[in-house]
Amino acid sequence: MKSLPFSHSRGGYDTLEELLEVITWAQIGIHDKPVGLLNLDGYYNSLLSFMDNAIDDGFITPAARHIIVSAQHAQDLICKLEHLETWDITFNTLQEKHALNVH
Repeated sequence: MKSLPFSHSRGGYDTLEELLEVITWAQIGIHDKPVGLLNLDGYYNSLLSFMDNAIDDGFITPAARHIIVSAQHAQDLICKLEHLETWDITFNTLQEKHALNVH
């Protein structure tokens, strides 16, 4: 049976912390599920822009951006998650550090 993706909606600091933790878990290989982000009324637009800027600045690898699947409506998010092609975003931590020039 195929496992379900993680899904997040609006919330405060605790929700944001949990969201980033689940994204990090995918990045380091603890799980291999996409993270669905229900972006109602553009609530997470600033966070998504921040992540895009972090990618542009080299702090997040471009492949890691694909961990997050977002949509403004629940039905659209479900459709996107159901129609994902192969999803393999696990990283070796040392490779990540090397790619980011972190020592």
